[in-house]
Amino acid sequence: MVPTESKSVYVLLDRQDWMTDAQLNELWTQINRTARPGARVLFRTGGAQDILPGRDEEASLSQWSYDKQASGTASKTDRSAICGGVHL
Repeated sequence: MVPTESKSVYVLLDRQDWMTDAQLNELWTQINRTARPGARVLFRTGGAQDILPGRDEEASLSQWSYDKQASGTASKTDRSAICGGVHL
């Protein structure tokens, strides 16, 4: 098991797009548990929209702040041309 508060950066590809709500909640429960203070998460989605609101528990998401400006810039400059959105 990964130790509590042991990670500072998470990079997730579009795998979350295909997860059930229960799987998303389990993933983010573990991210929240293992994240150090100040940790950052970057994830890509198949579509442009952030897929977490309304699917992941609010208590889990409320631990993070969404950087709309950086997400927009990252989405516009992403070179993969596969994903619709990049979110920070």
